Order: sequence, then C-alpha cells, then structure tokens
Amino acid sequence: MRRIPLWVTLIPLAAGIAGWYHVWSGYADTLAADVARLQPGAAVGIAGFPYRLEATVERPRIGFDGPGLAAGAEAEKAVINRQPWRPEHSVFNLTAPLARVAIPALPLVQASIRAPAAQASLHLVPGTARPIIARLSIVWSDAQLTTTLLPVPVRAAAFEAHLRETPTTTPTNRGPTPPRQAQLVLSGTAVRLGEGAPLTLAANLDLTANQPITSFTAWRALGTAELTSLTLADKSGEILSLTATAIPTQLPSRSREGRLGDSRAGVGASAASDTVSASPSPARGGGVSPSETEGVTTLRLAGTVTTVCPLSLRAAFAGLPAPSENRTRKPVTIALQSLLGEPPTLSPPPESETKAPRRNQLPPCPRLR
Repeated sequence: MRRIPLWVTLIPLAAGIAGWYHVWSGYADTLAADVARLQPGAAVGIAGFPYRLEATVERPRIGFDGPGLAAGAEAEKAVINRQPWRPEHSVFNLTAPLARVAIPALPLVQASIRAPAAQASLHLVPGTARPIIARLSIVWSDAQLTTTLLPVPVRAAAFEAHLRETPTTTPTNRGPTPPRQAQLVLSGTAVRLGEGAPLTLAANLDLTANQPITSFTAWRALGTAELTSLTLADKSGEILSLTATAIPTQLPSRSREGRLGDSRAGVGASAASDTVSASPSPARGGGVSPSETEGVTTLRLAGTVTTVCPLSLRAAFAGLPAPSENRTRKPVTIALQSLLGEPPTLSPPPESETKAPRRNQLPPCPRLR
C-alpha cells in the first residue's frame, strides 16, 4: 500500500486553523468596533488567538452625560478580554483607574473612586432592545473614595461593587414597596472612614419602581431606594447594622420655622420634636449646601441603626472625638432620619443606652471616623 505523505495529513489541520482564524478575525473586528464606539480614534491592538480576544487600549477615557446620570471613567491602560463566542461578556484589567458618577437632578449625590489597579466584569443580557446589565462587578485594590454623601474620605484595601438590573412590572408582596428594578451590592475590607479604624463593610441597596428605570424622572415619581442592609464589623465582630429607606422629595422654600416640607405626603415626615439632631458635619468636598438646592429634588432617609457601640456611633455622626467605650452586652437600636445634605437626626438616648450593661472583658469599640 502506498503511504500518504505526512504533509498531506496536515492539510485538514491547516485548513481548520485558517478557517477558524477567518472566523476569529470577524470576532476581533467586532471587539475593535465596540472599543471604537466608546473610544473614537484609539489605537486598538487585538490579540489572543485562538481561544480568546484581548484588546489593549492606552489611556482610555469614556463618559456619559445625561439628565438622569452623569458618569465618567479613565485609566492609564485597559486590557479587555472576551471569549469569541460570548460577545455579551467582557473582562477588564485596569491600570490606575479613576471613575466618577453623579446624578444631576440630585446635586448632593456625587462620588469618585481611584485606585492603582482594578478588575471588572461586564455581562449584558443578550438579545434586548436596549443594553441591560445582567451583572457589572468591579474590584478596586487600595481604593480611595470620596463622596458628597460622607463628610470624610474613605480608604479600603479592597473595595467591590456589583450592579445588576432586574427590570420587571410584576408587583411584589412587600406591601406598598414597588418591585426591585436594580440592585447594588458593596463590600470592602480594611475600610477606613477618615481616621477611623479598619473595618469590614457589606451593604445591599435596591432601587424600586413600578416600571423599569429608564430615567430619573420616572423613578422620582413613585420609586424608592431600599438600603436592606449595611453592616460594619471589625475582627471582634459586628459593630453596627443599618436599614433605611430613601425617597425622592422636592425641596420647597424654607418655612418660618426653618423646616422643610415633603411633597410626598405621609412619607418621611419631618423629624418629631422628641428627637435630637447631631451637630453639623464638616463641609463635604464638592457638595452643595441645602440652601443652594431649594426647589430641586433631594432624598429623605429614615431607618434604624442597631449597634453595640452607641456612644461611638453618636460621636461619629456628630463629628465629635471618639469616646472610650466598651461594647454593650445587648445591641441598642437608634432611629435615624435625614434629609440629604443636612445633619442626621437621631432618636434621643434611651435609658437602656446610657445605662447599657458593659463588661470589661468585652472588646473596646473601634474609632469609626
């Protein structure tokens, strides 16, 4: 029998590789076009054949400026990875990223975060008329966060944010609360609020509305922001747990008593006379004072804080020096109300708080800020 030359047996393999390279090149062109739409004029190099697509972009800079949301991001370098057969899922490795976000209709909601490095994963729902985020996950290393929502900057050894859209029109069984349309999960390790001790952060925020959120105006009508959980803990255990609801409200002109009304009657009314207000906090970087925002939308927040360090918590809200305090044997619950940009209003200390039993062997409370 006549033997077949070795080179002949390689022809199907070469043909297969050439055919796959042709298909892979089409996917590579799609990725290059996706990058070009976000970064016009950028020189994009595509590599990763045969199993993946990898695009490297130097000094990327993108931005979005709309009436409901203004956001921007930049970095020294971005490396984008994608599997050819999964164009809806991309993974990013970022060098020296900086991100900013603001809600123009809420002048007091602004935030920025920077870090030496970050990794991100974006998964979009395929086959939809508009892009829907199935999951966006970002992990920053040695992050520095500033926001008008807090009077001090925040540092963290690692900080994570996970966002997903859950558009629905199906009513929920949670009473008057509309169904969840988006979810934001935050977590961090070695989180420091200003000069505070390193803490572990975990938080879950749900944005609710009767219809999928396509604009701030639609959400403002009947939507809420539900902080279903926020916890801070150190190596000795949980320090505090916060749950709260925030609703959009219109700021009218100030009344003679100096208090602000609420355009949504029956929800988040002004603080009762049996509550005490913490001292004004330091000016928030880049923030806007309430007097400058009269006639615009803000957020009214009401909730409860459960803590084993009530004195430290009140001092942190008031911007006072941290007291020397051991943890209470039983957690203390404190009611909280706040209008965005104004000092929070806390319920007065009950006797159970001022005379809460403490044991010397219980760990001391950490400095919160």
